[in-house]
Amino acid sequence: MCFTETYLVPAANIDFFLKKHDYKAFRDDVPCMNEHNGKHGVMICAKESLNPIELNLATVDGLETKTIIIESENSRMIICALYNPPTQPEREFAELFEQILILLPTTIPTVVCGDFNVNADTENECLIQKLMKRYGFKQLVQHSTTDNGTLIDHMYYNKSDRAT
Repeated sequence: MCFTETYLVPAANIDFFLKKHDYKAFRDDVPCMNEHNGKHGVMICAKESLNPIELNLATVDGLETKTIIIESENSRMIICALYNPPTQPEREFAELFEQILILLPTTIPTVVCGDFNVNADTENECLIQKLMKRYGFKQLVQHSTTDNGTLIDHMYYNKSDRAT
């Protein structure tokens, strides 16, 4: 499960939730509830049985992201959740985000999802869609994700529909 805009502070106790679902949490919390300094919080929760491990190298200053790898007996997958504030220019965000894409291995199925705050529901591909396509990712969300009819919550996958 991927969450954006959690506004969780380090002292926020979610142990009951984690134990109830047998999850392990990976969090990027806001420093303080009153003074969150522009951060919004990102979290990924994964089943303990999937042996989740955080990929600490897949971080870039200026981006709110969490990236993990999950493994079962026969497969593995990378999951990256991110939040991009609506005030950040798309080009600046794309340049920062590309630094993460460069770090991700292309041989492992990968899901990138989150609140991109960039409208991907236009006739012309946005800069982020072009960037993701260049790295072999396909946008899975095809319809608006807001009441205003925009598609700002994206989910990308880097493998075809065929079994791999």
